[in-house]
Parts: sequence; C-alpha cells; structure tokens
Amino acid sequence: MTEHAPLVQTDSLGVAAKGVGAATAVVVLSDALNLALPFLILALVVVLVDLYFGIRAAQGRGEEVRASRALRRTIGKIAEYLCWVILAATLAVTFDYPALTKWVVGFVIAIEGLSIVQNWLALRGKRITGLEEFAKEIIKDKTGHDAGALHIEDVPEKDKQHD
Repeated sequence: MTEHAPLVQTDSLGVAAKGVGAATAVVVLSDALNLALPFLILALVVVLVDLYFGIRAAQGRGEEVRASRALRRTIGKIAEYLCWVILAATLAVTFDYPALTKWVVGFVIAIEGLSIVQNWLALRGKRITGLEEFAKEIIKDKTGHDAGALHIEDVPEKDKQHD
C-alpha cells in the first residue's frame, strides 16, 4: 500500500504561512474597497445621469425606448466600471499609489461625461464633430493640441432619425 501526503497541511509553519497570506489579502482588499467606495458611488451617479439623458435623447429622436435594453446596458456599464475601480484600488493599495484610483475613475467619468454631453446636445438638435480627429491628435502629441477641431453644430433634419 502506498502512503499519500495528507490533503491538509498540519505542520505549524505551513498553517501560519497560509494564515498570514489570507490575512494580508483581506487587509489589502479591505483597504482597496475603502479607497474605492466614494469613487464607485460617483461612477454610479454618473452612469445613472447618462441613462437619464440617453433615454431622453432616444425619445427625442423618436426611437422606441425599451426598459429591458436600457437596464441591461446600464447594469453592464456598472459591472464593468466596478471591475475597473476595484482593480485600480487594489493596485493602488498594493503599490501604495492612491492616485491610480483617481486616474481610472477620472477616465471612467470622462467617458460617461462625454456621453452625457452628446445626449444633452442631441436633445437640442446638435452634435459634436471632429472629436475623433481631436483624440488622435491628443494621443499623437501628449502635450495637447488646440481644440479648434471640435465644433458643435446643428443636426440636419434627415440625420435626426438615424443618429
């Protein structure tokens, strides 16, 4: 008969090492969640504001607004942003760099802010043009460029239904 190693480690050093590892993980995650909570609340508020303006803009374009689709997309956004914020907060705590969470949340807020502005402008029959070219220039030249490529213009009647 062959002897097998026990499934549970019973030596005190192994048990202590596992306990220290688990305690460290709990402390890091606890600190990360404490750091992330205000940012998560802010991201939730911005996502809900985007939902509101998105529904209003769709109604303004005469589109059918289906609650199930709107909620599914909103819940998906919230879950995705939750993952990004928790990841950033965990890395911020691990590497003792709290600003990382602010950068990630700032990026999330900027994305949602752009969506809110686009929907708000759509309610008024306007849209932003030149944004893609502007973003390419910013990425190409990290010092930034004149935002002169951005324009807010009236949406032609024929495009309002298909925008």
